[in-house]
Amino acid sequence: MALTIKSIKAAKPKRTPYTIWDTGPQGVPGFGVRVLPSGTKSWVLKYRTTGDKQRWHTFGRVGILPLEDARNEAKALQVAINKGSDPVADEQNKRFKAGITPDVASLVTRYLTHRVEPRTRPRTAAEYRRLLEKHVLPKWSKRHPTDITRADVVTIHEGLEDRPYLANRVLEVIRAMFHYAADAGIIPENSDPCRSVQAYSEKQRQRMLTADELARLGAALDVAKNPGTERKGERFIPEPEAAILAIRLLLFTGCRKTEITTARWEWVDWKRQLLSLPQTKTGSREVPLGPPALGLLEAAFESRTSDWICPGKKIDRPLVGLQKCWERIRAAAGLDDVRIHDLRHTMASVAAHGGQGLPVIAALLGHARTSTTTRYTHTHAHPVHAAAEQVSSQLNSMLKGEKAEIVEIKK
Repeated sequence: MALTIKSIKAAKPKRTPYTIWDTGPQGVPGFGVRVLPSGTKSWVLKYRTTGDKQRWHTFGRVGILPLEDARNEAKALQVAINKGSDPVADEQNKRFKAGITPDVASLVTRYLTHRVEPRTRPRTAAEYRRLLEKHVLPKWSKRHPTDITRADVVTIHEGLEDRPYLANRVLEVIRAMFHYAADAGIIPENSDPCRSVQAYSEKQRQRMLTADELARLGAALDVAKNPGTERKGERFIPEPEAAILAIRLLLFTGCRKTEITTARWEWVDWKRQLLSLPQTKTGSREVPLGPPALGLLEAAFESRTSDWICPGKKIDRPLVGLQKCWERIRAAAGLDDVRIHDLRHTMASVAAHGGQGLPVIAALLGHARTSTTTRYTHTHAHPVHAAAEQVSSQLNSMLKGEKAEIVEIKK
């Protein structure tokens, strides 16, 4: 039915915004009252531009602009729209010229400063910034956020179709940024240009090392630390001890790369045999240390020169450039298709073959999506610590080329 003063007064605020439309024979198509959770009521007009883009135009407050005047204004706007006008774009252009509404470059800065950096880890914030600066700003920097269309988003996404993982990450960041823009009132609600843009399928790569491959890796790691070794007729330059230590710890603990390369000695709890990480991808967590990992750490602790477990060339900095070292070591082992992250997969695979249940493996790896994970992460006596001892010992034997029987722990 058509809007009346009585029906508008009777509209009560709810937890989310909603609209009462001016329907019926006397109503104006697209004209309505927007009711916000705060109780504010505004006159709105929903319409489509000549480019078939849906717009929401707010043009007055209930109580200030009378109902009949608002209805007549809506009729006049509809006439102008039918002739090609776009009230929202006109208003945004006025605000933009007045310096009130930002361009996309300003939106990116505001989004990173007020939404991303306060709520995410520094590495995540840096990655968001990199994706936006490399893939979004070169194309949209001077454009107004409300002018970005679904077609614009698709163009960027399809331009990266040969790298589907990257394309999807860029899409996620753009979508999050425009959700922030709507929350901040920079663009109208329900105007997300990423809506209905489909992400590419991503193949989850699962690569685990076999016993033979682990033996080859162990031999390559042994060679990598010996400065007098000849390899293929050439003098072999040893890899940094910190890099070799990091690779072994990654395998024995199942940690993510940066969890080891940025670890500090003060985080090692020798008594409880734990590595207490204050900040990881899923929050703080305690990593149980099996005998091989503990042995490595004890030996490294005796000759330590830095606060970092795996120091860089400058002892006051953590290790960087591990990927380069890994590429040389894996080449020596004939494992060119193995990534550093596959060491983590291998640890999980050995645990699974050894009979460890999903909650224990999730706890070993620091996964957050298993509801039973937390019950295994606090005391030394929990099954997760026994699992760490068993799995890391098996992996250590494999690195040495020994046949390690995978025996299920008796519950």
